[in-house]
Amino acid sequence: MKRIGIALLPEIFPSNLIVRYGVKAERSGFHSIWIPEHYFFRDSFTILGAISILTKKIKLATGIISLYTRHPALIAMSFACLNELSGGRAIAGVGLGVSSWLQKMGIKANFRPVQVKEMVKVLKKLMKNERVTYRSRHFSLFDVGLNFNVSNIPLYLAAVNIKMLEIAGEVADGVLLTAGCSPKYVSMARKRIEVGISKRENSSQFDVAAIILTSISRNSYKAKNSIKRIIASLLARPGRAKLMLDENQINTKMFKKFEKLAIGGDIDKAHAYLTFDIVDSLSASGTIKECEDKIEQYREYGVDLPILMPVNLTSLKYLVSGKLQ
Repeated sequence: MKRIGIALLPEIFPSNLIVRYGVKAERSGFHSIWIPEHYFFRDSFTILGAISILTKKIKLATGIISLYTRHPALIAMSFACLNELSGGRAIAGVGLGVSSWLQKMGIKANFRPVQVKEMVKVLKKLMKNERVTYRSRHFSLFDVGLNFNVSNIPLYLAAVNIKMLEIAGEVADGVLLTAGCSPKYVSMARKRIEVGISKRENSSQFDVAAIILTSISRNSYKAKNSIKRIIASLLARPGRAKLMLDENQINTKMFKKFEKLAIGGDIDKAHAYLTFDIVDSLSASGTIKECEDKIEQYREYGVDLPILMPVNLTSLKYLVSGKLQ
C-alpha cells in the first residue's frame, strides 16, 4: 500500500471505537491516524495516547489542535509526552481552528500571519529540546525548555488561504489541507506552498497532506448521497465554494438555491441541491474502486499523503478491511 492516512471524527465515533479501529488501521497498513480536536467533543490527546499503547508502527497525529486554545509550552509538552509514550511516532498537527467554536470559549481569533509563523517557530524549537525566550502580546516564554528528552517531532500546519499556505511552506514540516478540498484547490495550494518553500532556511523535505472526506458503499448512489450534508456544511463557510469549485459548478440554478438556504443556516434543506458532480469534486465517494481512483487523482494533483476521513461506520469498516489498494 502507498503511504496513506486515516482521520476519525470525534463527533461521529466514540473514543473506545476510535481506539479499536486505530489498532485495525495499523494492521491494514495505514501510515498514520489523525484525530481532530473538535470542540466540544472528545479530546484528541487522550485517544491518541490510548492508541499508542496498543500499536507499534502507525504514526499518531492531531488533525488539528488550535493554536489559540493552549500556550505553546503546553502544546509542546503534550506532543513530547505522546512521542515518548509511542516510541517516537507523534506528529504535531496544528492550526487556527473553527472560529465559531473559539468564540463560544470567549477566544478572539485574531492572530495575524506573522504571529502564526512565530508560534510555529517557537513550537518547533521546544520540540527539539531547545530553550526559548520570546515575548509577544499573545504569549511569552522566559528561558523555557522541556525538562525531558524530546526527539524531533514533525509539525504540520493546517492551511486554507494563500498566506497560511505560504507560511506552512516556509516554517512547517508539512501542510494539512482542509477536509472538503478539491483537486483543483490542491493544484493552486501546491503553487502557494512552493512560494513558502523557496524562503526556507534549510532544504529539508516538505510533505503535502490532505484530509479527504470519504464515503464508501457497494451502492455508489447511497455513498454519495450520505456525504452531502457534511459537504454542504463546509461549503456554507464564507468563500469556501469559490476556493474549491469551478465557476461552471457555482453558476447554476441548483447551486444558487443551495447558497440561499445554506447562508440562512438551513443545511438540512440546502444539501439536497448539491449535485453528485460537486460531491465528486470534494470527496472520495462511491464504490471502493471509485474511491481508489479519486485518491490517485489527488496524488496526481500534488497530495503526498492522502488522509481519508470516513463519514460513517460503514465507510470506516471498508477502509480497514484490507480491500483498499
